[in-house]
Parts: sequence; C-alpha cells; structure tokens
Amino acid sequence: MAVDMVKYLKLDVDPDDSPWLQGLNLTEIEKEERRRLYWVVKQMSDVERSISLEQNIPGLTFGNVKPMRPIPGTFGEVELCLQFGDLRDLMVSIKELNSVVPTSIEDLLLSAGCLSLEVRLAMIQANTPAQFLMAMTISPVTFLFIIYMNFDIPAAKVTLSRPKLYLSALNSFDPTN
Repeated sequence: MAVDMVKYLKLDVDPDDSPWLQGLNLTEIEKEERRRLYWVVKQMSDVERSISLEQNIPGLTFGNVKPMRPIPGTFGEVELCLQFGDLRDLMVSIKELNSVVPTSIEDLLLSAGCLSLEVRLAMIQANTPAQFLMAMTISPVTFLFIIYMNFDIPAAKVTLSRPKLYLSALNSFDPTN
C-alpha cells in the first residue's frame, strides 16, 4: 500500500522537478520531507523484494528523487542511502536470475546475466567508501546502513555463487578431473 501511495502522490518524482508543486511554494524542509518519505518506502520495499520475490511488491524507480540531505536543526546526515538501494536492487536481480533454470552447465557458469551482476556488485563495493565497511563512530541511522552493507555485500556474493555451488552436490562432480 505504501508503494501505491508513493506512486499516487507522485513522491517518486523529486519536488524540484514537479511542476504541479510549484504553486504550493514548498519550503526546503517540506521538499526534504517528501524526499525522505520516498526513500524510506523505497528502502523498505527493496528489503522486502530482496527477501522474497513471491510477494510481488512493485519496485520504485531509482534515480528520479535526489538523495536525502541534511538540513541543520531538522534532518541529520544519512549516508550510504544510494549504495544500499543499489545493493538491494542487485539482490532482487540475483534472485530473479536464480529463479530461472539454466539450460546447461555452461550457461550456469558463463551466463552474461551472472557476469553483469558480478560487475554491478564490484561497482557497488568500489562506490562504498572503505570507512563504511568497518566500525566507527557515526550517526545511528548511518550505523544501521553500515550494518546492512557489511552483511549484504557478502550475502550478495554468496547468493550470486549459489547455483555454481550446487554443482558440487552432483554425483558426477569430480574436482580432480
């Protein structure tokens, strides 16, 4: 319902790019409230979609709403929001790829889809500053994203490799040959 509400209220379009909001003369705080509402719903729907594809939760567009920004005295800094969204979108893509049975072992090992997902994962890791992949003193919200990122990056690697690992369970598997 929240995803439908975001689409109905057009929260998936940045307030600066929304001509229908121009006459309302929204303050910067009101614009940031719209952005943050969008990002919270997007993050929660991405988490749910990455956990289970069976729920058929529609995805929200990525990149049409500016990232959350701090407004002194009102909103604090939230870091890693974009990387977290990228990672959760990747997890959904991995699950979608793994939900289709490969036509051959060669397709499983050398599929273009798998290679492109590996490249996306490497880009997410490269775009995540190293200081966020280790514990440090930061805001509680950013700390939550750090926890997610430190668990989700290895989880994405394992999930991406899972079909290949299943090959080792075959009776015909013999790594010495």
